[in-house]
Amino acid sequence: ACGLGLMSLTLPIDIQHGDTLVFLCAIGFATHILLIEKYSKSIDPLIFATIQLFVVSLGSFIAAFLLERPLTIPNNTWGAISYTGIMATSLTILIQSGVQKYTSATHAALILSAEPVFGAFFAWITIGEVLSTREMFGAILILAGMLISEIDSLGSSGKKDV
Repeated sequence: ACGLGLMSLTLPIDIQHGDTLVFLCAIGFATHILLIEKYSKSIDPLIFATIQLFVVSLGSFIAAFLLERPLTIPNNTWGAISYTGIMATSLTILIQSGVQKYTSATHAALILSAEPVFGAFFAWITIGEVLSTREMFGAILILAGMLISEIDSLGSSGKKDV
């Protein structure tokens, strides 16, 4: 948490409504990872991913209908929306549903916690984004936390849980 804070927060820290939503989202993702661990061993990954996507799509549609104003979406954004829906959502949920049965929820959470580090790395490669010293230190803390967790699990059990 400290590493992510260093990568993303600025001073003064002022908690807004969106911050509360992000916190609730983190609880939702943790629950999602635990449920995948519980059910992925007994359900076909394609069926499991389809069920997940249907439930989330239905819930999102209902929430948008009740809570949001109708949007006018420009025609030139449909490609990006389609890419995000297919590649960054459907495909990743299918992959996670298929491969998480081979590891624990803890390892899955560790891997997913590296997302901001990889995002910053690919932003540097693709668009030349530069990280400040504080942001680099945050990325190092995230990676160090992952490494310490893995070393600790190796030391306590004598073998690596893959």
